[in-house]
Amino acid sequence: RPLADIGGKALWTKELDLWLHEGVIDFAVHSLKDVETFRPDWLTIAAILPREDVRDCLVGAESIAALPHGARLGTSAPRRAAQALNLRPDLKIVPFRGNVATRLGKLAAGEAEATLLAMAGLNRLDQATVGTPLEPDAWLPAPGQGAIAIECRRNDAATRAILSPIDHEESRIAVLAERALLAALGGNCHSAIAPRWRGSNRRQGQLCPAGPWPDCRAGGGSPVTGAQGDRHPFCRSRTLSMKPPIVILRPEPGANVSLQGAMALGLDAWCFPMFITLPRAWEAPSADTFDALLLGSANALRYGGAELAGYGDKPAYCVGETTARGAAARGIKIADTGSGGLQDMLNRMAGGRLRLLRLAGEERVTLTPPPGITIEERVVYASMPVPMPVELARLLSTAALPRIIVLLHSGAAARHLIEECR
Repeated sequence: RPLADIGGKALWTKELDLWLHEGVIDFAVHSLKDVETFRPDWLTIAAILPREDVRDCLVGAESIAALPHGARLGTSAPRRAAQALNLRPDLKIVPFRGNVATRLGKLAAGEAEATLLAMAGLNRLDQATVGTPLEPDAWLPAPGQGAIAIECRRNDAATRAILSPIDHEESRIAVLAERALLAALGGNCHSAIAPRWRGSNRRQGQLCPAGPWPDCRAGGGSPVTGAQGDRHPFCRSRTLSMKPPIVILRPEPGANVSLQGAMALGLDAWCFPMFITLPRAWEAPSADTFDALLLGSANALRYGGAELAGYGDKPAYCVGETTARGAAARGIKIADTGSGGLQDMLNRMAGGRLRLLRLAGEERVTLTPPPGITIEERVVYASMPVPMPVELARLLSTAALPRIIVLLHSGAAARHLIEECR
């Protein structure tokens, strides 16, 4: 089961926290990437040891690109799954948990074609040669990866003094900056967030965040400056000085389009995706069973994947200019483009005879085709809810803000918001 389903990262810390609180122990040693983002106020990180190798290691293949089409990648980390699917939407993610030996055993047993492990752990176990390290410029590690942190009670001056000499300042600056961005985004076990600190001090350092979307991965988008990450465009576009602020509950890459539009108008805009989208394996029907494609969103086109290449002679009915542009870029002929939704587009087909192949997500709208129009559906992607970030909860409940504009781009965003508010 995924870690988030059995207690999250607190699973690793709760007993040690209890012993610290009861005075059974004076300090606890943690792998920092496995420590939850928000810690009890009475605890403090007294020391961070020199950071080990921050990279992930791919075991089972020389690179993500070298994996066979549709290969199974074993991981339970949303960050790893998101980056893998961004690079290779055809991959199938299978849950993999356990220590290094357990995961390598599962791999040897054929439960997956490849898996990912932290180089730091492999180095400490003298198993650095089991796989291929992935360079951070192309594959970002977890916040705090490779760092060992020592926590103690905040009011325990004697223990803090003992631990202070082994604190490594450069490592502390880097990992606390990464965790600050994670906190600013409300990150937790469900979050596909991968910031990387570059530089040796607060003035020279940059945080480069990544997510499961092209605009946000390594080498894309703008770097985030400052330890708090308050310039990160997916956190907010400006300082909150105008009223009412606009809250955009949209996953990438569409969120970036909305934010840029808000910024161009000089508005304050915050982006908190309420869900992320992930591909679903689907069986492509024979081209002779339908006459045209029905694409209700850019996600339908995006996750249609390589299978769409076999339908080059089929025209597409597209909702939205973004969807139409994406289809045209793939060499697909555009039969019609509309902004009124799928049902509106179907209504305009009344009187004709047409067999449509609809590519959609799991939470699709039920359509009523007019006489003569038939629809065959294929589910090509699913949405995964993202817990409401602390900042969004605060923003929605702040009495000082008399009104807030919430921008919803889909029914999925609305449903996830309502569920979180409940």
